[in-house]
Amino acid sequence: MLFFRKLKYRGMYAIHSGDFEGGFFVYIKEYDRGKGLALLIMPEVNGIYATHNEIKHDLRYNNVRFVRRLPKEVYEVCKANFKYFAEKAGIYAHG
Repeated sequence: MLFFRKLKYRGMYAIHSGDFEGGFFVYIKEYDRGKGLALLIMPEVNGIYATHNEIKHDLRYNNVRFVRRLPKEVYEVCKANFKYFAEKAGIYAHG
């Protein structure tokens, strides 16, 4: 039986398939919203929300892979960038 591996707090993940293939994302836990998880996509730097089902599928099939847990000060910069780009796109929800 396969189990659902959850995203790690302050985790950076490599993206191996899909629209953002070759990039990375940082899981921005503080801004979870309903059925969506806040992600800062890089290197294009964009804030998006992905559904739990999308992340579950990508983790299960190794479409995204954990790289490392970011230091707190780096994570805080990523979190601020997420907020900026999500507000700019009109998708920001206070967590």
